[in-house]
Amino acid sequence: MQVGTATFVVAGPVEHQEYGVLSLAAHRDEHTTAEQQLLDFAAGQGSSPTSFLLPVPPWVHPAWLVCVGLLTLVVAREVVGLRWTATLLTATYLGYRAVVWGLLAATGFPPSVLPVMLLAGAVLVDCAVTWGVPGWAAGVPVAAAVFAAAFVQEFVAVIPPWQWSVAPVVWIGFAVLWGVVDRVGRTRRWARWRAPVALDHRAAAVAGGAPAP
Repeated sequence: MQVGTATFVVAGPVEHQEYGVLSLAAHRDEHTTAEQQLLDFAAGQGSSPTSFLLPVPPWVHPAWLVCVGLLTLVVAREVVGLRWTATLLTATYLGYRAVVWGLLAATGFPPSVLPVMLLAGAVLVDCAVTWGVPGWAAGVPVAAAVFAAAFVQEFVAVIPPWQWSVAPVVWIGFAVLWGVVDRVGRTRRWARWRAPVALDHRAAAVAGGAPAP
C-alpha cells in the first residue's frame, strides 16, 4: 500500500498522459479504448478527443518526470546510501508497471506508455553519487540524458507529448534542486536524522557476532 501510494504521488500527474497518448491513437484508428460515455460527455462540453484525453500541457510530463521523479531517486540514493539504489528502484517500478499493464490489458483496461527514459537518468544518478560528482555539476548532463533517451523512445515507440523547448529550464532547474539536496545532506540536522540508522546497523552487527566498527 505504501509503495502504491508513493508511486501515485510521484508518477500520478504524468501517468494520465501516458494513458492518454495511446487512447488518442486508438481513437484515431477507430478502435477506441476510452469509454464512449466519457467521449460523448466531453463532446457535449465542447471538448475535442485530443483535449479530453491529453488535457495536460506538453511541458508538464518532462518537467515532472525529471524535477520530481528523478529528484526522488536522487533523495533515495542519498538516504539509502547503497550503490545502484536509484537504478534498482526504477527497474522495479517499470517492471511492476509492465506486469500490471499486462494483467489489466488482458481484462480490456486501456494500456499506457512506460517511461523507460527514466532508467537512463537513474543509472547516471547512481554513477554521479558513487563518483562524488556534486549535484550542481551532474544535474544538467543527467537531465539531458533523460531527454536524449526520451527522443530515442519516441523514435522507436511512443511517448506522451513533450515540449522539447523547455529542456534548458528543466535541466537547470534539476541541477539547482539536486544542489539543494546535496546542501541539505551536509547539514548537522541531516547527520542527526541518519544517526539512529547507523546505530541500528552497529547493533545488528554486534548481535550477529561481528565486531562493531
